[in-house]
Amino acid sequence: MKTGKRKNTAIKWIIGILAAAAAAVLIFILSIFAIDPMFHYHAPLKFLSYPLVNERYQNNGIVKHFDYDSVITGTSMTENFKTSEAQKLFGSDFIKVAFSGGGYTEIGDNLKAAYDSGHDIKYVIWGLDYDKMIYGKKYRYTEKGDFPDYLYNDSSLDDIKYFFDPVVVKLAGSVVKSTVTGRAATSFDVYENWSAGYEYGRDEVIKSCELNASASKMQQLTDADRAVVTENLNENVISIVKAHPETTFYFFYPPYSIAHWGMEINNGQLDRTLGAENLITKELLKYDNVRLYSFRGNSELICNLDNYKDAKHYGEWVNSQMLQWMKNDEYRITEENLVEYEKNADDLIKSYDYDQLFK
Repeated sequence: MKTGKRKNTAIKWIIGILAAAAAAVLIFILSIFAIDPMFHYHAPLKFLSYPLVNERYQNNGIVKHFDYDSVITGTSMTENFKTSEAQKLFGSDFIKVAFSGGGYTEIGDNLKAAYDSGHDIKYVIWGLDYDKMIYGKKYRYTEKGDFPDYLYNDSSLDDIKYFFDPVVVKLAGSVVKSTVTGRAATSFDVYENWSAGYEYGRDEVIKSCELNASASKMQQLTDADRAVVTENLNENVISIVKAHPETTFYFFYPPYSIAHWGMEINNGQLDRTLGAENLITKELLKYDNVRLYSFRGNSELICNLDNYKDAKHYGEWVNSQMLQWMKNDEYRITEENLVEYEKNADDLIKSYDYDQLFK
């Protein structure tokens, strides 16, 4: 009899421990759900202070659950935009959802999610990077870690990953800490804005440049390249433009510095890149709801290396100026001025004294 009682007691203990463990896990899951640091299930709770610190984890939830009617998106070239400035200029409620290093795929998929969530979007300000033009239509940047596909797909079956993902759990803790310490939630002006964290000027730019001992043979855009560019553009950009004539798209080519274009000449890629730009430009200009801007013909901007921390990345004051230019319709490319724009911008790049720059 005693043996039976002991066995029953042991079973009760085991059941109790399992029940307590299950309850603890349930409380943990409910806590993550309630805080929801990536906004996967709901909008931010007003009494919590949410840090915005992880684009690939948080952007999808932002476009689905925040209140807005306009979007700024692109790569790190758009991270320094301030939505407060865009709101004053365009009279709309902007969010900023950039993907550092991202290809057209990530950016396009996230924008599609914004529309699918039921938002009526008035304006999209969208940076189209030169260095991602000739990438495959499914390219994703992976140097910042594995992409959290479970946050982006339509399946609920793999959502269990959310509650035990270390990135999610850590950020949930940061939400609690920020709230308890009275820290304000991150604004979109500040979200991934890196401008103040770097030095600028010629020395910084030249340090970032990699040059061959002798210039490579100049490459042209091939038919295979054209097919890649066209497929990438159609899948990730044009499909959205065509599906949403109610939205005005402000596309722009980020103004890389003159040093970047010197490297393009040195490595034999300039004509190939400009060929891709020409192809994309002609396609985008077919649509009435598209406005396209380029600033690479502005010598005061791209030749002043005090604007840059490296060969590509410019400070936040350049983003502010670009917003002004786009709002005022300056530096806009049209079918009427395309040939003139390309001649002037190409002449600036091709005639620049790179020997003096890189000496």
